[in-house]
Amino acid sequence: MPTRQVVSIAESVLLATRHLVPFQLRLRRRAALALVLLAAVAGLGAWLSVRDVMQTVGRDAAPSIIAAQDIRTALADAHTQIVNVLLAGESDSGPSALAFRQSIAQANDHLVSAAQNITYGEEERLPILATMGHLAEYQRLIGRTLAQRGDPAALLQADALMRERILPQARQLDQTNEKHLNQAYADERRLARGWTYLFVATTGLLALLLLETQFFLARRFRRRLSPVLLAGLLAMLTAAGGFLSCGAEIGHQMKVAKEDAFDSVYLLAQSKAWAYLANAQQSIYLLLPPGRDKVAQQALFAASAARLFHGEPPADARAFDAKPDRFRDKGLLGEEMASIDFDGEASSAAAALRAWGEYLRIAARARGLEDAGRHSQALALSLGGQPRRADWAFDNFIESLDHTRAINQQAFDGALGGARQVLERMWKWLAAALLAPLLAMAFGLRSGDGPPSA
Repeated sequence: MPTRQVVSIAESVLLATRHLVPFQLRLRRRAALALVLLAAVAGLGAWLSVRDVMQTVGRDAAPSIIAAQDIRTALADAHTQIVNVLLAGESDSGPSALAFRQSIAQANDHLVSAAQNITYGEEERLPILATMGHLAEYQRLIGRTLAQRGDPAALLQADALMRERILPQARQLDQTNEKHLNQAYADERRLARGWTYLFVATTGLLALLLLETQFFLARRFRRRLSPVLLAGLLAMLTAAGGFLSCGAEIGHQMKVAKEDAFDSVYLLAQSKAWAYLANAQQSIYLLLPPGRDKVAQQALFAASAARLFHGEPPADARAFDAKPDRFRDKGLLGEEMASIDFDGEASSAAAALRAWGEYLRIAARARGLEDAGRHSQALALSLGGQPRRADWAFDNFIESLDHTRAINQQAFDGALGGARQVLERMWKWLAAALLAPLLAMAFGLRSGDGPPSA
């Protein structure tokens, strides 16, 4: 074949190949754009999912659960105070009578707040309405009891209404929110993980595309690697790493908020409500004449006390230092002792459990005095804030319980606040991770580092 013809063929092939280069670069730009759009969808999905987790835990369900527990606590406290009015023979202006009215007012305020924060429709509305209706009947029965100077029949009716109707309705309210909280928390975390995996896969493909484009240019034009494409690749990987790091940090903060702090707050709120109910049942026991009702009341007291802790809590402080898991499955206070997460929580929870044990021992002595016919001595051992009396031990228990709850509430609020700050940075990293490859492909293929304009 003549040399001239060979040269002509070679020139034709080179010309055809050169015409293919712009097409190949356009394909890479379009592939990069498609991957960036997919990464945007995945990143936005991940961002929205972690935001929804925060909203569910911090704004929707958790506050409603605590509000429902506060309703139970206020009502159980009111029940305790009105029984103490009868037990001590107070007037309407006595300290227990004033505390009764204050607790009823708090319960009504909490009910109004819960009604204004309904998230799950009839599942919340019906228990709130039922609680309000039964509470009016309860106050009527209490008024009759006071008018008849401690009529046992009216008192037992009021007690049964509180135990069997009012407090269970408040419990149903918090169970509704707890169910939705746990379900939403699990679902949204799972969804966030799915979106995150898709984002990682998409940015990985983008990184491979940028690298392949680098090598394509180097092979085709025998140039060094493009600084613009390399800078875009590094910027994208850095921003994607920042985005993923923010997601991991939010996940950790939400675990602290929900699984460590809030679950303990919830346990402690339940403990307080059951403790007030047990205290009321102890006082009713001292009010009732000997007979079947008195025996039933002691059984109710024992059942409520067992909700807090099975068996007798240890009196020795050293017993709380080793193997806290041994308290698990021993009631609400045992679960709290077995799930210590924050500074100061262990000593505060141990103080609460010791105070509860002290209260149980004093209450048992008071029942013994009552059974022996020494009613005045039983009252003296039960009422008043002097040391070694039942009220004194109970007040110490409530104080330690509130302190333990405050530690966990502070950790809950701190974790949510930290997560919100990280969430604000997270979308900025996402925007940078999406813009970097687009700018790299746009300018890297048109600059002096790349081929001629395609």
